[in-house]
Amino acid sequence: MTKTVLIIALVAAIATSAMGQTPSKPFSVYLQGGASMPQQDFKDLYKYGYHGGGGLGFSIFPRMELVARGSYHKYSAESLNSILPDQSTIDVTGGDLSMIMYGAELKLNLGVFTSNPYLLGGFGRAQFDIEDVTVNAFGLEQTHEFPSHTETYRILGAGLEFTRTFLEARYYTFMEDITEETSTRLITVSFGIRL
Repeated sequence: MTKTVLIIALVAAIATSAMGQTPSKPFSVYLQGGASMPQQDFKDLYKYGYHGGGGLGFSIFPRMELVARGSYHKYSAESLNSILPDQSTIDVTGGDLSMIMYGAELKLNLGVFTSNPYLLGGFGRAQFDIEDVTVNAFGLEQTHEFPSHTETYRILGAGLEFTRTFLEARYYTFMEDITEETSTRLITVSFGIRL
C-alpha cells in the first residue's frame, strides 16, 4: 500500500512538473479597431479618425511576446475650411489623410487574472497618403497634390486583456517631426479580440 501511494505521488509530481514546463500557446492573433486622436500640431489640421488592424504575437518568455503588427488609419480634413480667413469666397475640399503603419512591439503581461493588465512598446514605419486638395477661390479652382511619405514612429501603450478580448490605449510619436517648431503625436484607443 505504501509503495502504491509512493508511486502515485511520484507520477503526480512528474506530471505537475511537466505541466509547469509546458510553454503557453506559441503564438496569438490580434484583431482590433477604434478611435484615433491626433495630438499637438497634428490636430490643427485633422479631426478624430478611426483605425483597424491586426497583429501576430510570438511567445518568447512566459510573460512576454514579440508582436508583428499592421494597421490602417483614416482622418478627415474637414477642419481646413474653419481656419480660412474668408469662408464665403474660398472653399477647400479633399486633404483627407490615410496611414498604413507596420512595426514590431514587445508586450509584457503583468499577471494572470480574470483581467490581465499589460504594457507594450516598440517601433515601426508609417506611410502617409494625403488626398489631393482642391481650392476654389473667387471662382478659380486649383488642385494641389501631395506625395506620399514614410516616417518612423515609436509607440508606448497599455491594455487590459480578458479571456479573448482586450481594451488598449497607445501613444505614438513620429520621429521625423520632433523639433521645437512642430511635433506629431497620436493617441489611439481600441477594442480587440485575441485568437
